[in-house]
Amino acid sequence: SESLWSSLVQSLGIWIQYSDSFHVDLFLVWFFSALCQSNNISTNGTIQLHHTDKATAVSLLRDASFYDIHQLSASFFTIAIKFAMRHVIGTFDSIDQSSETVLMLRKKLSHGIDQTQSECHTLLNQANSVRTGCNNQNISSVKRLDEISTCLSILASAPLELSISPENISLMEGLVTIDLIISTAMKKLEQEERSDWTKLEKALATNRCIIAGILSRLLKGERTNSCLDILNDQLLDKIPNSSNSLLSSTSDALSELLVYCVEYIEKDTTILQSFFDKFNVLIEDRGEDKAVFRFKTTLARAIMKKMNMLLRRNYFVTKSATSSRKSAYDLFLEIARTLRRKMWKDIVRRISFNENSCCNSAPSYALLLASEMLSFWGYFFHRVDNSDPLDEELRSTYKDDVVKVFELVSSSYHEFSATLDNFNSLKYFLASMTACSQYLMFCIPPHAVIETIMDIMKISFLVKRDSPLLEAALCSLIKDAQLDHMEFITTHALKSSEEPAYATKIFLLLITVVKSQEQIKHLASLSETFLAIMMGLVRSKCDTPSEEAANVALFSKAAAALISRKELLLLSGREIAMILCEMSQFLFIGGRGKELDASDDFIIFKSCCSVISAMVAHYPKQLYGCPPPLFNLLLVLLTHLLNTTPKTGLVPKALEYARVCELLVPHKDVFRKHVVGLVLRYIQALNEAMTPTVKAKLMPSIYALLDMCSEFETKQINSMIDVPSKALFAPVFQSYQKYYQYHGQS
Repeated sequence: SESLWSSLVQSLGIWIQYSDSFHVDLFLVWFFSALCQSNNISTNGTIQLHHTDKATAVSLLRDASFYDIHQLSASFFTIAIKFAMRHVIGTFDSIDQSSETVLMLRKKLSHGIDQTQSECHTLLNQANSVRTGCNNQNISSVKRLDEISTCLSILASAPLELSISPENISLMEGLVTIDLIISTAMKKLEQEERSDWTKLEKALATNRCIIAGILSRLLKGERTNSCLDILNDQLLDKIPNSSNSLLSSTSDALSELLVYCVEYIEKDTTILQSFFDKFNVLIEDRGEDKAVFRFKTTLARAIMKKMNMLLRRNYFVTKSATSSRKSAYDLFLEIARTLRRKMWKDIVRRISFNENSCCNSAPSYALLLASEMLSFWGYFFHRVDNSDPLDEELRSTYKDDVVKVFELVSSSYHEFSATLDNFNSLKYFLASMTACSQYLMFCIPPHAVIETIMDIMKISFLVKRDSPLLEAALCSLIKDAQLDHMEFITTHALKSSEEPAYATKIFLLLITVVKSQEQIKHLASLSETFLAIMMGLVRSKCDTPSEEAANVALFSKAAAALISRKELLLLSGREIAMILCEMSQFLFIGGRGKELDASDDFIIFKSCCSVISAMVAHYPKQLYGCPPPLFNLLLVLLTHLLNTTPKTGLVPKALEYARVCELLVPHKDVFRKHVVGLVLRYIQALNEAMTPTVKAKLMPSIYALLDMCSEFETKQINSMIDVPSKALFAPVFQSYQKYYQYHGQS
């Protein structure tokens, strides 16, 4: 039999127009009940579930148009949160709700909020009772964990954005209720060594992701202190052995809460002070345990990172106009000083690899926090007025800190590169410091900074790890580099010519960033040398096809960048022909006894097309003198395309090839006689039983090629093919005459 709900889902777009809030809420209750039901058929409250309901609800969940129904999207968050709350609240047996502490919390929560207007607020009171009473009461095992996790996951992934409205306060209170009870249960379950702890942790991490999203949608004029005070306590409450996902979601929520407090400070001067007071309690913990230090530094880093962002956006750059109250400026400086005073020695000790216990010292977390702290002071000194007498002492302290950490990093980067987490933290440190490169150079000699970054980049290439952060760091230095710094960078790169991938990458960064005439002149004198290194890159032997594909992609980026900057090197026809001839071998990588996967295959194909496009755009006249290498490469690409299937990237490759063909149309007076060979290769493939899919995807390319042909080339093609081929080609040509119209430049 079929569920009646299936009929309602099928006619959803019709009846929803005439429904009221009761019908919408009831439908959403069924929706979440069906999605969250277990394998056994069950009844959820007044909603009777059918064995087909879950499949129906899942299909609705995957339908993008479902979220466009305004009546449903308006109540989606509210019903989902209440649904999850009822599951969570019902997981506890008996809690003593008559204690003085519970009564005090209730009184505190009810201040300034009309309790009759918010069911969520009442449940928040109960949740605080749970948190308070759990020390002396036994908490039953959490039931229906899968239902809770599923509901929260649906809510976190729903493509809906809340509007800024007072109703979000009730949603926040509901989520804080869930947070309170789940985190309380986790502590008890961990002590009792229950296996449900991991599921609870996943639910808590998802819940905090949702909280972070809703925090940014709260009205800054609404009084939500009671809810946010509890949330602040929860986020800063240590949960031992937290996973990375839980730490990440907690950090996101804490960052958004900080932004809310900063924007709320004009209406309530105590809310930001309260936030930092509770944060001070966290960093007072001087425990040596790695898990505690990891939790503390992760949250401290989240706060410092958000402070950096606010500083860069000019949220606070001046001191308070009155001496009676502290502004955000005063509080941020105060917390930055406090953090340094209480944690800096421990951070430096953990960054050092001289200790016997270095494997347990969490250097990656320490270095990430140090990066944010030093970056904050760097931006601060770069923006504020230097007339303050306190600045001199702060600057001296900051310089000493930068020098100390940089010395530790530069002397231990081989140890940092041994593990991925440590190596990533090292890259982040260098990138964050060079983001304010002028002030970094005030503390560290430029050559030392450049040499360290380039040495670590070289290690990154040797171990086959991407390093976009190091590339960003080097680019920041290149922008403001003097001639002697440029000479140092190019000399260092040329000394590493035995590693052509690394040298080519440095050259690509230089091409992309250099702007001053002095920099351009110096780089132009070395461009021919770097071009030779680039050619050596694609000729070098590699262990795997993926490595060869990466080298081809790097070569194409560098070649396209060099082609676009004629002031660095004006390529001759001979050099253009050399590059094209070399590229015609790229697509035969898979034929050397190695198999390319679809992604590597597409990278090589796209790389070839990008270089051809750059040449057509910047060197058309040089191409006029060497069309054979160009059309030989186009023939290789077309042959490769004819042997490609939809599963191996036919669609994106066909689009790339069509773009190249259309770029040639404005130059048809020169290239039309060379197009004949490409069209004949296509006709040959028609005779070889080309699939309809390949034929359809190649049509734009073939239309562009036919548009380049004059009447003479058309007759030449007809004279070179047999009768069966003419029968196959005639519909294609008629379709071109009927439908094709060139839209490019004339």
